[in-house]
Order: sequence, then C-alpha cells, then structure tokens
Amino acid sequence: MKKVLDFDKFLQEKNKELLTIKIYGKEYSFPAEMPAIVPVLLARAAEEVDIAQESKITVGALDMLLGKESVDELCNKGLTVPEFRELAKKIFGMINGTVSDDEEMQEMTDEDSRKTVGERKAKK
Repeated sequence: MKKVLDFDKFLQEKNKELLTIKIYGKEYSFPAEMPAIVPVLLARAAEEVDIAQESKITVGALDMLLGKESVDELCNKGLTVPEFRELAKKIFGMINGTVSDDEEMQEMTDEDSRKTVGERKAKK
C-alpha cells in the first residue's frame, strides 16, 4: 500500500479557505482548520473519561467554527444530541481530511428529492 501526502490540504488551510456544510436547507461555512486547543482539550477529557467535559469542548469547538448563533439556530430547529455529535464528527472529519468525498459529501439536486422509496429505474 502506498502512502500519499495530501499537500493540497495544507495549502487549503494556509490559504484560509472555507468548508461548507448544508443543514436544514441552510449552508454554513467554517475555516478549513481547527484551533489546536480543541484536540488537546478533547484528549485530556478522554484521559479523564469525563463525558460532560468532552461534550462541553465539542460544543465550544462548534461555537468557534460555526458561531454561537448558528449552533443555537441548529439546536432550535430540532437538532438532537446524537445528530449534534455526528455533525461535530463530520465537521472535524472534513477539517482533518478523513471524510470520504464519495460517501459523505454528495451534491443533491431537486430531482433527487422527488424520488420515491423503492422506485426502480427502467432499463434502456
């Protein structure tokens, strides 16, 4: 297996490019880099097995990346705790380059939203 250095990721962070996620029909942009204090604090909380502290750090990280108002807006729209954790995981993955473009980042069209469950495509 060969290893590849993704230098484009470094350049993206260096150029202060933004990443974008879409939640509840609204797009939120955030920096392609994470403050170093976030993984440090998460690692310390994990060592102490302090779930409350880990949750507090995760909320703080999303506040820094998306903005407190955006996080509050998402929560007010009905984001659940498991969804919040998954959102954080996906955002951290996007920043770290561990989210697969094929699996996680999909471009959806209006046509995609009109397909019914169990619909079969006709063969040509």
